[in-house]
Amino acid sequence: MRLLARIAVWMVLLSAFLAPESRASPPRWVRLSFPEADASRTVGVAWHTDSAADPSVVQFGREQVWEEEVQGSVTVLPSPLGVLHEATLRDLEPDTEYRYRVGGPGEYSQEFRFRTPPADACTPYSFAVLGDNRSDDDSGPSPRWFPIVSEALTTNPRFLLNTGDIVRDGKYPKQWANWLEASDQTLAVAPHMPTLGNHDDGPEDGDGAHYNRLFHLPRNDATGTEDYYFFTTGNAIVVSLSTQTYRDFATQAAWLDRVLADHPRMWKFVFFHHPIYTSHSLLGLLDISHPPGEQGQNPYLTPVLDRHHVDFVFSGHNHFYERFEPLASTGGLEGLPVGDPERGTFYVVTGGAGALAYNIAVSLFCGSARGSQKCSGNHHFLSIEIAGNQLTFRARSTAQQLLGQDSSNSFDIEVFSYRKAWPQGQDPCAAPPPPDPPPESPEPVPDAGSPGEDTGTEAPPDPGPSITDPGPAGADSGLPGDPGMTADRWAPADDLPSSRIDGTLPQDTGNPPPPRTGGGCQGGPGPRPWFLILWLLPATLGARRARPRPGP
Repeated sequence: MRLLARIAVWMVLLSAFLAPESRASPPRWVRLSFPEADASRTVGVAWHTDSAADPSVVQFGREQVWEEEVQGSVTVLPSPLGVLHEATLRDLEPDTEYRYRVGGPGEYSQEFRFRTPPADACTPYSFAVLGDNRSDDDSGPSPRWFPIVSEALTTNPRFLLNTGDIVRDGKYPKQWANWLEASDQTLAVAPHMPTLGNHDDGPEDGDGAHYNRLFHLPRNDATGTEDYYFFTTGNAIVVSLSTQTYRDFATQAAWLDRVLADHPRMWKFVFFHHPIYTSHSLLGLLDISHPPGEQGQNPYLTPVLDRHHVDFVFSGHNHFYERFEPLASTGGLEGLPVGDPERGTFYVVTGGAGALAYNIAVSLFCGSARGSQKCSGNHHFLSIEIAGNQLTFRARSTAQQLLGQDSSNSFDIEVFSYRKAWPQGQDPCAAPPPPDPPPESPEPVPDAGSPGEDTGTEAPPDPGPSITDPGPAGADSGLPGDPGMTADRWAPADDLPSSRIDGTLPQDTGNPPPPRTGGGCQGGPGPRPWFLILWLLPATLGARRARPRPGP
């Protein structure tokens, strides 16, 4: 009996020794966001694993050792999304690079890095804008999404804005899993801030939607949800609205009005999916674009945008690029061109991140809306660069296009810059004046020789008294804050003069503008053969998902 007992003990020990080691499942689909309003000091991290028992830890720091550790929350999602982990990193240093990894002992992710936006008004930084990266079938993401977002990240943006239509149908978890897989590692280096497109909602509104559960975003205090939100950097405020859910636009407009009043910033950006202003296809049954103000939002939102002088409004929904000259609102479906960013807002449609691009078909209608200045049917993204009181806007065609990828497809569609005057004329970014130089010792006077002696040189003529005329009081000196300084104007970046005080627009030449071609698009003339109608037929199949929703 004693022998049998010993054999049993040895078998137990041997089986324990030979049993496979129990390990956590590896983290996947790591991504960043801003879960709170202060984007300069707070970052959200999300990732997925296979088990709720997996560790939920973020280790991060600035040096070569992990300085801090944060515990995350765990939520079980429908298959195949697995288990969602979310953590918030607070009290970060602005304009600082951090390294981080997620998971836990035995199964950490690789190391990623990000840089926080600045908290001051002067440090330069940039962000990218893109959208409509859904698939044209039921897979979810477009196969063109990964190369397009990867190219956008080469501009080193501090964050990405997505104008919506991320997947084909938001009520299916498989499509979101496919999108997360297609985005793997790209969203781990810059916070991704989306807005709801008409393809993204479901199976419920609010916290029950897959969109809301997957994205770690700020909550608004009107509905208590993440459907619309805002965040700030040192000199900018960015507001996301929802034109797909909670379509009580009077409530959203009142919330927007309060947010912009309570958080004043030099630069103001608002983005949402359905455009306020856009050119619209007039091809009848071959209608491949969406009309302006499709959700009835214009009368509610545009007065608030005007009141707070929002600089840019970004939308998607139409799969092309269109930029309007600065517009003031009329409350209707067309804006009033004012030609000056000091008196109007730039409205931009940017729906070129992967869904079926309209390409040459854009020339049939784009530019027909009042104030439309530039159009392109190429896949593209935007880069917004801010340096104090100057902004540079860049719309960039991507190497990945509808029919393939080639580096020759990557070029600037357009670039322009403009500056604003500092409030009260005080430039916080101006370098302090150099200290006064120490007094110099008087130079010795050369010997002029004896009276009447010829020195071999001719004395210069007496110039008389030299007095610099300062000009009349209040004259324009070209200095920041000078009472005579005129407001800065916008111009293509290559045309920016060395001094921005002339008060003229680049087109004010006294000559009539060149005729617009290509249906009003300034990207050059576009052919209009009737065979395009045959090309457009498949485009109409994926142009929109008509799914009725209850009214506000």
